[in-house]
Amino acid sequence: MNLALLRAGWSLAIIPPICRHEYIATLDKAGRTPALFVRFIRDRVCETQKELLRLMGQSIALDDEGVKRANDEGVNEGVNALLDVIAIYPGKRANELATLIGKSVQTVERYVRTLKDCGKIEFRGAPKNGGYFAI
Repeated sequence: MNLALLRAGWSLAIIPPICRHEYIATLDKAGRTPALFVRFIRDRVCETQKELLRLMGQSIALDDEGVKRANDEGVNEGVNALLDVIAIYPGKRANELATLIGKSVQTVERYVRTLKDCGKIEFRGAPKNGGYFAI
């Protein structure tokens, strides 16, 4: 499969062991619904590229279509302020972070998505009682 991707001008797609079952199931359905398989491979190519950049000390955020949204230079001041607050107060939830930086919960959730996509923070714990931590 990677040879076909390379010949078509794409980069490699690494399929981690946790995704192998999904890969095989999608491959089985490829004859009936090739769009599902194409979408799966596209997502794996994007994730592989993000992982390679992460390993090289870079970061990139891609939307569902694989389009670059933000990188370290393009992250705005509000997102950087939130990252600083998360570093100082690890384990806080979005509503607590909103209070700390004086923004709405929706704005903080948008900032959190950007930071997660860039690999700067992660959510740890259960959905009801976990919080955000800087990486």
